[in-house]
Amino acid sequence: MQSSVATLAHNAASLLALEPVTLELLTEGLEAVSTSINLLVSNLAVVENQARIVAGTKTLHHLLPNLVPPWTVLGLGAFFGWSVLDPQNDQALILGEAFESFVEVAAWHVPPDS
Repeated sequence: MQSSVATLAHNAASLLALEPVTLELLTEGLEAVSTSINLLVSNLAVVENQARIVAGTKTLHHLLPNLVPPWTVLGLGAFFGWSVLDPQNDQALILGEAFESFVEVAAWHVPPDS
């Protein structure tokens, strides 16, 4: 496994591209952003198992706090009705589903003049 610094350096361009994006103002490009986050979760390889979504989103929350909320599989899994194996078997699908919902909820809190 690459060192954390090398992994971050390798993914710097993707991280920098997402840095100005916020959940509240994400009105276009949701699928592209979700795909980018999925790739980052996979590529950052914070843990060495197949279910990288919790560790990956928690790490990304520190790097992109206005875009990526930290996840727990038990909390979000129960809310969305995911199976225990979904985080490792269907990461891209559940990331997309969750981010669509996060953006919808976040949009409720945007003042009308934004």
